[in-house]
Amino acid sequence: MHPAKTPVTSRGRAKHVIAVLVVPDSVALDVTVVHQVFGPRMSAIVELTGDAESACEVVLCGEQPRQVLSSGVDFGELASLDTLLTADTVLVPGVEDPLAERPRPLLAALRGAAGNGARMVSFCGGAFLPARAGLLDGRRATTHWLFTEEFRREFPDVRLEPGCW
Repeated sequence: MHPAKTPVTSRGRAKHVIAVLVVPDSVALDVTVVHQVFGPRMSAIVELTGDAESACEVVLCGEQPRQVLSSGVDFGELASLDTLLTADTVLVPGVEDPLAERPRPLLAALRGAAGNGARMVSFCGGAFLPARAGLLDGRRATTHWLFTEEFRREFPDVRLEPGCW
């Protein structure tokens, strides 16, 4: 049996809170993967660790209380963007239209979460959202390889590393 490893929380809670931002064009698979990896433990992990309790709490957040994705997927009720402000980790899934403008309150919530010490993570084209919020200036980042030129043009202060995937 292997001992369970628990992630560090930035707020001293029993569980590491992962806030997943759900926007209308979020890639449903990315949201689901976060639940699979960090949500309730799979039986094989329980057998290895003896610990059925996940060390993380996954919370889906959005601008609206409910958001049916453009792909038709409905994850049900969403927590408000304020949840991002107290999360240990904020995860931005890939988006179907990375070049789309994003609402100011959403970008402000991302900035607020980063300012409060949240770890920021994005998948593929989701990197455009924290970049639009100004959170990647001067930092290394990567994005979906098809959008590297657009990313580089729009965010010249980000050190884009397209080969890091």
